[in-house]
Amino acid sequence: MVRHLSVAAILACGLLLAACSGGGDAPAAPATSPEPPAARTPTVIDDQLKALEKAKAVQATLDAAEAERRRKLEEAGG
Repeated sequence: MVRHLSVAAILACGLLLAACSGGGDAPAAPATSPEPPAARTPTVIDDQLKALEKAKAVQATLDAAEAERRRKLEEAGG
C-alpha cells in the first residue's frame, strides 16, 4: 500500500514537472528596442553601500601602509 502511494506521488510530481516545462515556442522579441532605464533611484541600502565602499578604501590604505612597513623592515635587515 505504501509502495503504491510512493509510486503515485512520484508519478504525480513527474506529470506536474512535465506540464510546467513550457515546451512551446519562445515568445517573439519586441520589434522596438527598449528605452534606456531612467536615472538610478535611491534605495534603502545606499548608506550601507557607501559605508562599505569607504571601508574598502580604508582597507586598501592600511594594506599599502603594511606593505611599506614590511618592505622597510626587510631593508633594515629585520
